[in-house]
Amino acid sequence: MRSRSAVTKVGALVVVVVIIIAAIGGYYAGTLAPAVKEVTTTVERTVTTTTTLAPGAPYTTTVTVTAPPATVTTTVTSTVTTTTPTTPTTTSTLPPKDKFVIGYACSLTGAYAADDLPKQKTVYDILVEEWNAKGGIYLPEYGKKVPIEVKIEDAKSDIETYIRLLEKFITVDKVDWLFSVYGTAAHFAVVPVLEKYKYPMITLTAMSDKISDMIYRGEAHYLYSLQRNAKQTAADVADFIQYIVKETGLKNIGVIYITELFGLEGASALRVALYDRKLTPVVYEGYPIGITDLSPLIKKLKDANVEIFAIFSYPGDTILFMKQAKELGFSPKIWIGNMVVDTPLVAIPNFGKEALTGIIIMWGFEAYDKPFSRDFAEKYKARTGYYPSPHQISLYMAYNIAFSLIEKYGLNREKIAQILWTETFDTPLGKARFDPERGFVWETRGALAQWQGGDKLEVIWPLNVATAKWIFKPPWPS
Repeated sequence: MRSRSAVTKVGALVVVVVIIIAAIGGYYAGTLAPAVKEVTTTVERTVTTTTTLAPGAPYTTTVTVTAPPATVTTTVTSTVTTTTPTTPTTTSTLPPKDKFVIGYACSLTGAYAADDLPKQKTVYDILVEEWNAKGGIYLPEYGKKVPIEVKIEDAKSDIETYIRLLEKFITVDKVDWLFSVYGTAAHFAVVPVLEKYKYPMITLTAMSDKISDMIYRGEAHYLYSLQRNAKQTAADVADFIQYIVKETGLKNIGVIYITELFGLEGASALRVALYDRKLTPVVYEGYPIGITDLSPLIKKLKDANVEIFAIFSYPGDTILFMKQAKELGFSPKIWIGNMVVDTPLVAIPNFGKEALTGIIIMWGFEAYDKPFSRDFAEKYKARTGYYPSPHQISLYMAYNIAFSLIEKYGLNREKIAQILWTETFDTPLGKARFDPERGFVWETRGALAQWQGGDKLEVIWPLNVATAKWIFKPPWPS
C-alpha cells in the first residue's frame, strides 16, 4: 500500500482587520447590535515525514495536517484560519499523546484459542514489533511518531465477553484502534458496537452472507473481512468440485457442518451452489458446538461411500473429526476443510505432514512466490518454527495498509473507514481492494490451497494462479 513521504503545503501569513462602527442617528441607535471586531489569521507551519509500509517495500502517500501540530520536527506547511470576535475565546488544544493504543479481545483460552493465537495474534505481534522498530506510528495531528501499545484481554472464546471487552476498550480505556475478534458469530455480534462508536475492524475470521447483507443495507460500515463471504466461498468450492467430478468421475459428495453461524451459512451456501451445478450431496448433516463424539456421523459418511468431502468446522471439532476419521478409516479422495488444517503452526504438530497430505482448505489467498510473501513467511517461520497459512499474508498486508492510512489521516477513524471501502490500494501483491462479498481482492489471489507433503500449503485453485497441481488425498498413514 502506500507508505509515506508526505508533504502538505498551505500558505502565507494574512491578517485582516475589519472594524465596523454603526452610528446612523437616534432611531437606529437603539436597534443595531454592538459593533464587532473580527480578526482572520492564517498561520504557517511545516512538517515532513517519511515512513515505510514494510521493510524493503516503500510506497508513497500524502499526509494532510488539518490542525497545528503540537511539535514540529521536520517540514510541511499547514494553514489554520480562525475568526476571533472582540470578546476573548478559549483556544482548544489537543490532549497529550505519547502512544497509540490498540485494544485486542483475544481468545487466550477456550475453544477458539487453538486457532486465534497462531492465526491472528502472531501476525499482530510481528506487525507491532516492526512498526515500533521504525519509531512507531506517525500521527499527523501531533507531528510526531509514537510507539504502538497493544492492550490485550482474554475473551475466553465467549461472544458476550467479546462485546463487553470492546465496550470497555472504547469507553474506559479510550483505545485508538481495535484488533479483530475471532469467528464469524463473534464478528456478527460486535457489529453494533463498531457502528455505535465508529471503530473500523479488519478481520480474517468472518465469512458471512449476513454481514455482507448488513453492509449493503448500510448497517455495517466498519467491518472489513479479508475472506470471501459464504456465497463466494461456496461458489469457489463448488467450481472445484464440479471440475473434479468431470476430470475423475468421482460423484459421491458429503457435507457436514457445525450448527453455528459459520457452519450454517457456509454449508447452506455450498449446497445451493452444488445444486446450481446439478450436483447433490449424498450426506448433508450438522452437529452441535461442543460435541465430543463424531463417530456416528463419520460412519454415516463412510457407509455412503463419500468420495468428495467438505467440512465446516471450528478448531476443537476439526481435531476431533480428523482423529476419529483416521481411527475409523474414513479417507475420501477429496477432503476440503478449513479451521486448524489451514495453519501449519497448529496442523503439523497435531497431525504430521504425512497425515495432512491431500487435505484442501477453503481459502488459498496468497502464494509464497513473491518477495513480500516470502519475506513475511520467513519472519513468521523464524518466530514460530512454521510457515504461515497463505491467508495470514493478507492479514499482515491489510494492517500495514490500515496503519498507513492512520499516518495519513491520523485518528480520524470515520475517514479511514470510508477510504477502506472506496479506494484501490497499490500493494506489493498488486492492486487490492475491499469488497463486501469477495473480501480483500487482488488479481493473483487464490481460492483453495492444499497440503502436498511439504511444510507449507500450495495454492491449487483457480488453476491460473495455482502454484501446484491438485492431488488426491492418500489413505491415512499407519
